Amino acid sequence: MHLILDNWVDMWLYYCGPASAQMIIKFETGEYYSQSYIASKINMSNGTSHQEMKDVLSFFNVNYSVIWATSGTERMMADMIYAIGRNNPNAIHVKGYALPGYSPTVGGHWVVGSGYDLVENNNSYDKVRVNDPYYNAPNGSGMYIYSASDFYKAFNLGGRVTVGRLVQ
Repeated sequence: MHLILDNWVDMWLYYCGPASAQMIIKFETGEYYSQSYIASKINMSNGTSHQEMKDVLSFFNVNYSVIWATSGTERMMADMIYAIGRNNPNAIHVKGYALPGYSPTVGGHWVVGSGYDLVENNNSYDKVRVNDPYYNAPNGSGMYIYSASDFYKAFNLGGRVTVGRLVQ
Protein backbone atom coordinates (compact mmCIF):
# COMPACT_ATOMS: atom_id res chain seq x y z
CA MET A 1 0.00 0.00 0.00
CA HIS A 2 1.24 3.48 -0.73
CA LEU A 3 -0.04 7.03 -0.58
CA ILE A 4 0.23 9.36 -3.57
CA LEU A 5 2.04 12.52 -2.52
CA ASP A 6 3.32 15.40 -4.61
CA ASN A 7 7.12 15.24 -4.38
CA TRP A 8 9.21 18.39 -4.17
CA VAL A 9 12.97 18.80 -4.36
CA ASP A 10 14.55 20.68 -1.47
CA MET A 11 15.45 24.24 -2.53
CA TRP A 12 18.68 24.20 -0.55
CA LEU A 13 20.82 21.36 0.73
CA TYR A 14 19.43 21.80 4.26
CA TYR A 15 15.76 22.24 3.24
CA CYS A 16 14.79 18.56 3.41
CA GLY A 17 12.70 19.36 6.51
CA PRO A 18 10.63 22.13 4.88
CA ALA A 19 10.32 20.05 1.67
CA SER A 20 9.09 17.03 3.67
CA ALA A 21 6.67 19.23 5.62
CA GLN A 22 5.52 20.73 2.31
CA MET A 23 4.60 17.27 1.00
CA ILE A 24 2.69 16.38 4.18
CA ILE A 25 0.89 19.74 4.42
CA LYS A 26 -0.21 19.54 0.78
CA PHE A 27 -1.40 15.95 1.25
CA GLU A 28 -3.26 16.70 4.49
CA THR A 29 -4.75 20.14 3.73
CA GLY A 30 -4.65 20.45 -0.06
CA GLU A 31 -2.82 23.77 0.33
CA TYR A 32 0.53 24.62 -1.26
CA TYR A 33 3.09 26.66 0.68
CA SER A 34 6.64 27.39 -0.47
CA GLN A 35 9.57 25.85 1.38
CA SER A 36 10.85 29.34 2.23
CA TYR A 37 7.52 30.23 3.82
CA ILE A 38 7.45 26.96 5.76
CA ALA A 39 11.04 27.50 6.96
CA SER A 40 10.21 31.06 8.06
CA LYS A 41 7.47 29.77 10.36
CA ILE A 42 10.02 27.87 12.45
CA ASN A 43 12.90 30.35 12.09
CA MET A 44 14.91 27.58 10.50
CA SER A 45 18.44 28.56 9.53
CA ASN A 46 20.41 25.36 8.96
CA GLY A 47 18.46 22.12 9.16
CA THR A 48 15.23 21.12 10.88
CA SER A 49 15.14 19.66 14.37
CA HIS A 50 12.53 17.18 15.55
CA GLN A 51 10.86 19.95 17.58
CA GLU A 52 10.82 22.29 14.57
CA MET A 53 9.12 19.61 12.45
CA LYS A 54 6.45 19.21 15.14
CA ASP A 55 6.06 22.99 15.40
CA VAL A 56 5.67 23.56 11.66
CA LEU A 57 3.10 20.77 11.24
CA SER A 58 1.18 22.19 14.19
CA PHE A 59 1.34 25.71 12.72
CA PHE A 60 -0.31 24.45 9.52
CA ASN A 61 -2.97 22.57 11.53
CA VAL A 62 -1.68 19.12 10.71
CA ASN A 63 -2.25 17.02 13.83
CA TYR A 64 0.79 14.88 14.52
CA SER A 65 2.23 12.29 16.82
CA VAL A 66 5.83 11.44 17.49
CA ILE A 67 6.76 7.78 17.40
CA TRP A 68 10.03 6.73 18.99
CA ALA A 69 10.66 3.29 17.58
CA THR A 70 12.99 1.58 19.99
CA SER A 71 12.10 -2.02 19.30
CA GLY A 72 13.74 -2.64 15.94
CA THR A 73 12.63 -3.16 12.40
CA GLU A 74 9.37 -4.97 13.20
CA ARG A 75 8.12 -2.14 15.42
CA MET A 76 9.12 0.49 12.85
CA MET A 77 7.20 -1.42 10.16
CA ALA A 78 4.18 -1.86 12.44
CA ASP A 79 4.09 1.89 13.13
CA MET A 80 4.36 2.72 9.42
CA ILE A 81 1.70 0.18 8.42
CA TYR A 82 -0.66 1.51 11.08
CA ALA A 83 -0.23 5.17 10.04
CA ILE A 84 -0.20 4.67 6.27
CA GLY A 85 -3.15 2.28 6.51
CA ARG A 86 -5.06 5.23 7.95
CA ASN A 87 -3.96 7.54 5.12
CA ASN A 88 -1.31 9.30 7.22
CA PRO A 89 2.13 10.06 5.73
CA ASN A 90 4.99 10.50 8.20
CA ALA A 91 8.02 12.77 8.32
CA ILE A 92 10.88 10.45 9.22
CA HIS A 93 14.31 11.56 10.37
CA VAL A 94 17.15 9.35 9.13
CA LYS A 95 20.90 9.48 8.63
CA GLY A 96 21.21 9.85 4.89
CA TYR A 97 24.68 8.32 4.72
CA ALA A 98 23.20 5.04 5.98
CA LEU A 99 20.80 4.76 3.02
CA PRO A 100 22.05 2.69 0.07
CA GLY A 101 23.73 4.82 -2.59
CA TYR A 102 23.97 8.04 -0.58
CA SER A 103 27.05 10.18 -0.21
CA PRO A 104 28.86 9.73 3.12
CA THR A 105 28.49 13.48 3.70
CA VAL A 106 24.70 13.39 4.01
CA GLY A 107 23.97 13.55 7.75
CA GLY A 108 20.57 14.07 9.32
CA HIS A 109 17.87 13.95 6.67
CA TRP A 110 14.06 14.15 6.55
CA VAL A 111 12.03 11.93 4.21
CA VAL A 112 8.30 11.17 4.06
CA GLY A 113 7.11 7.63 4.76
CA SER A 114 4.50 7.00 2.12
CA GLY A 115 4.07 3.25 1.85
CA TYR A 116 5.12 -0.33 2.37
CA ASP A 117 5.13 -3.48 0.28
CA LEU A 118 4.32 -7.10 1.00
CA VAL A 119 6.91 -9.73 0.18
CA GLU A 120 4.89 -12.53 -1.37
CA ASN A 121 7.06 -15.50 -0.41
CA ASN A 122 7.04 -15.02 3.35
CA ASN A 123 3.87 -12.93 3.68
CA SER A 124 5.63 -10.14 5.56
CA TYR A 125 6.01 -6.44 4.98
CA ASP A 126 9.65 -5.69 4.37
CA LYS A 127 9.80 -2.87 1.87
CA VAL A 128 9.52 0.79 2.86
CA ARG A 129 8.45 3.49 0.39
CA VAL A 130 9.61 7.03 1.01
CA ASN A 131 9.32 10.31 -0.82
CA ASP A 132 12.77 11.86 -0.69
CA PRO A 133 13.28 15.58 -1.40
CA TYR A 134 17.09 15.43 -1.60
CA TYR A 135 18.09 16.79 -5.01
CA ASN A 136 21.28 14.73 -5.09
CA ALA A 137 19.81 11.35 -4.08
CA PRO A 138 21.21 8.36 -5.98
CA ASN A 139 18.55 8.60 -8.70
CA GLY A 140 17.43 12.18 -8.09
CA SER A 141 14.60 13.17 -5.79
CA GLY A 142 11.46 11.12 -5.82
CA MET A 143 9.97 7.94 -4.46
CA TYR A 144 12.33 5.21 -3.29
CA ILE A 145 11.82 1.69 -2.04
CA TYR A 146 14.23 0.35 0.59
CA SER A 147 14.37 -2.95 2.39
CA ALA A 148 13.02 -2.54 5.91
CA SER A 149 16.37 -3.59 7.40
CA ASP A 150 18.35 -1.04 5.32
CA PHE A 151 15.87 1.70 6.15
CA TYR A 152 15.87 0.83 9.84
CA LYS A 153 19.66 1.28 9.97
CA ALA A 154 19.28 4.85 8.71
CA PHE A 155 16.23 5.40 10.93
CA ASN A 156 17.99 4.09 14.02
CA LEU A 157 21.03 6.32 13.46
CA GLY A 158 18.77 9.32 12.81
CA GLY A 159 17.29 9.32 16.30
CA ARG A 160 14.49 6.82 15.64
CA VAL A 161 11.81 9.46 15.36
CA THR A 162 8.75 9.59 13.15
CA VAL A 163 6.58 12.69 13.19
CA GLY A 164 3.22 11.79 11.74
CA ARG A 165 -0.39 12.72 11.76
CA LEU A 166 -2.17 11.98 15.01
CA VAL A 167 -4.28 8.88 14.54
CA GLN A 168 -7.53 9.16 16.47
